[in-house]
Amino acid sequence: GVETKIIKCIPTSHFAHSVFIGGQTGQGKTHYLGHICNQFYKNAPDIGILILNLGKGEQEKFYLTDDVLEYGSPNLHLSYFYEGEHLDKSLQETATYLVGALGLSSPTDKIMYNVMNAFIKVNGRLPLSLKTLFNGLERYFIDHPYHKKFQTYILRALQVRIPSLLADPTLRRTLKLSPGNSIPKWFHDWKAGKTIFINLGICNIHIKRLLANAIFQMVKTLTPDVEAGKLQNIIVVDEAYNILEEIVTKNYWQDDAISRDQLELIFNNLIKEFRSKGLSFFIADNTAHRLFSCAVSLPTLKILFGLGHKDSSLFTNNLKTQEYLFVQKKYHALIWDNEEIYVIRSPNYTYSKQPEMRTMRR
Repeated sequence: GVETKIIKCIPTSHFAHSVFIGGQTGQGKTHYLGHICNQFYKNAPDIGILILNLGKGEQEKFYLTDDVLEYGSPNLHLSYFYEGEHLDKSLQETATYLVGALGLSSPTDKIMYNVMNAFIKVNGRLPLSLKTLFNGLERYFIDHPYHKKFQTYILRALQVRIPSLLADPTLRRTLKLSPGNSIPKWFHDWKAGKTIFINLGICNIHIKRLLANAIFQMVKTLTPDVEAGKLQNIIVVDEAYNILEEIVTKNYWQDDAISRDQLELIFNNLIKEFRSKGLSFFIADNTAHRLFSCAVSLPTLKILFGLGHKDSSLFTNNLKTQEYLFVQKKYHALIWDNEEIYVIRSPNYTYSKQPEMRTMRR
């Protein structure tokens, strides 16, 4: 604590309903996120941590990890579809995330669901590649045309946007259905309590959205419900704006606006459903006002470093608290833990008055 100098311990159970860590660049946010994850690594070895790095490179240095996977690594594989307890539900949710991540407007998700069912009926399984699946979706629209404006839009998207994305052989290989739809080793390790760092920083925004949502859907499908409030696994999303950035102006004929709108609905449901599965998101970003509202409002534990006025007003209407967050010292954080509020110094805070010592610390 800043006033009492008392070491404050946050119970593990308080991390169970997701965490938001906000703060402007250079305030110590990433260092503190790494500190929290490393505390779990050392003191709660049964809780697995999956770290999705979406931004800068070399971020793995902040974390104690058991495995680091780069985009393109043969060990980083996940099928675009996994069958859960109910096939129909798994197909619907997969169709929704695929269509949402690629910015295809309604009712394309329902048609994709029908196309997936048709593949299973004819071939006994889904196609191995996403390219074949989307070719089937395009064939459906050609054989069953909609009104002219929508038909022109959807065929242009399927004939230009989808082939451009799937031209990346690494993406095709990463999401290809595996023999027997086997579950990758990194997922088993994470569920067993390992810390896995996945670096997607080199990917473009469209690939980040698709892969992140494929991972979320995989986790949701393969994780059973558990006792309420019991934390089993953590998913860290650093520089979250890459996949959780809100629409500024809604234009439902722009693929990016469609994608963000649909992914916000998906993430809103995810963050709620994960609570009953012992799963918690740790979301970190430096511009909270740009994110989906659910990514900021639904986490019950909030750790706030120095914030601008646009960001601080999301958390409180109290003008004094807003002003405090605006002028808060570097490496200080305001903790909002349900009804309890207090201020701490992060572990990398230095009491030295020498400015050169402060600049040497992240």
